[in-house]
Amino acid sequence: MKLTKKELVFFIGTILLMLKTWGAISNYINFSIYIDKVLLFSSYICYIGSMFFDKKYTLGELVKNAIFLGVGIITYYYSKYTDFMTIIVIYISSKNVNMKKLIKIMFIINILLIFLHMAVYIVLIIFNNDMIILSRYINGKAIYRYSFGFAHPNTFGTVFFWTIAMYYYLNYELIGTKDYIITFILAIFIYKVPNSRTSAMALIGMVILMILTKKNILKYRIVNILYLGVLLICILSIFNIDNKIISFIDKSINNRFTLAYIIYKENSIPLLGQNISGGISTYMNGNYYNNINIIDNSYLALLLNYGIIAFIIFNIFMEKLLRHAKNKKEIVFLVIWTFFAISETVCLMPMIAFPLLWLNNNEVLEKNSIIN
Repeated sequence: MKLTKKELVFFIGTILLMLKTWGAISNYINFSIYIDKVLLFSSYICYIGSMFFDKKYTLGELVKNAIFLGVGIITYYYSKYTDFMTIIVIYISSKNVNMKKLIKIMFIINILLIFLHMAVYIVLIIFNNDMIILSRYINGKAIYRYSFGFAHPNTFGTVFFWTIAMYYYLNYELIGTKDYIITFILAIFIYKVPNSRTSAMALIGMVILMILTKKNILKYRIVNILYLGVLLICILSIFNIDNKIISFIDKSINNRFTLAYIIYKENSIPLLGQNISGGISTYMNGNYYNNINIIDNSYLALLLNYGIIAFIIFNIFMEKLLRHAKNKKEIVFLVIWTFFAISETVCLMPMIAFPLLWLNNNEVLEKNSIIN
């Protein structure tokens, strides 16, 4: 694989950031806080350094990039969360990167590490009866969940799904019936073994979306409407949690709106980020919620963790992507990101939810494209 100097430096940054990401999601790859920070900020240096191999930037581009980067740094200072700053650094540096090369490297790394984790986990299950296996109860029946060495079964399901999505993206033109059948089998596996329902549904949804997109039924205008609709529902959920439609959606996603609402009531909406790692405990609607410190909704995490300004900037990026994306194949993964983000904050991690890599990429965007 031949790489330009720009791509080489950018890809080194990506490998470093992937190591940092895997350190956060794996039970087998554990880095100290110091190593974690070294990997993160070394990746930032590589990303920003890769910009020196680009053609000259206009004064307007430099000013905008400096403002975005400044907001990213400030939100990190106040919130201590890094996802938004990572999105910003990749946004300003990914303009001239070959996406197919980049995602191919990410796919290979993910596949190798997933299989390695599964192999180690299975061996440990065989020889260690004390392995922790999570369970959830449905109608009084225990459903055992296997994490395969990841921090949580849902984490395994999520990484597994987005890795399969990378395969679909890389082979979009060649995907056919055989791939669809294999994907349905994988969806059953993800539902039955780690019992990651969102990821299982996403695999099936991806097949349907591929068919609709290839038949020119699903177009960017529809994706834009879907995104705005989901965004509006998420925003309304923290102001009107008792609305019947919002309550129904909330129950179907395991009270993720409720958890975000509790954090909103206790902390309000910050301008430039806040840290909620201390946790919140409260009673609500007859239920006791203990030590809530995670918002499992990417839209509301942006708003409540990173603040109003970060929320606005991110949605400007998404609006630009949805209006100016020029290739059909991106439609599939943008729709999936839109809905997956309702129940997972991992959608703010570009090394997993790879559509975030497209926010400012010339290969994906066409400045004067017309919405289909």
